[in-house]
Amino acid sequence: MSSAAVLDPARAVQGDGEKLDFAQVRDILVHRFPLLMIDRVQCLERGKRIVAVKNVTGNEIHFLGHFPARAIMPGVLIIEAMAQATVILDTLSRENVEEERKITKFLTSAEIRFLKPVLPGDQLQLEAEIVKQIEYGVVARVLARVETVVARGELVLGKRSES
Repeated sequence: MSSAAVLDPARAVQGDGEKLDFAQVRDILVHRFPLLMIDRVQCLERGKRIVAVKNVTGNEIHFLGHFPARAIMPGVLIIEAMAQATVILDTLSRENVEEERKITKFLTSAEIRFLKPVLPGDQLQLEAEIVKQIEYGVVARVLARVETVVARGELVLGKRSES
């Protein structure tokens, strides 16, 4: 799969794929406030790519300390948001979606480069493209943008069954 599809900053982020609202996102992810990072999915092409949105607001708790004089979204939370988008893509791309929803997925590796800060009021667009999907995880190219690219790289997610 070509990395240009997701990593091309000029590529349109909208598409003809599936869309998910907040309630549907919440049904897929186990995260809850304050760590649920995905507000909606703009485009989902199962087995290929996802474009999700996180609305960054100034009243999020991490901005109290990072940094009080100039609030900047912590890089680890940008990685978490990209990972959550990847989990949605991976879960909905598997054959047995209902069983996949019962499986805990966790970040095993992240190689991310940060290019610009993300500030309150920004709308963070999160893109992920499956590079390799195996029984016990997924490798994905990821990109975050606020008009222009703010972070990009690759994530490896592993999974384990709760049973």
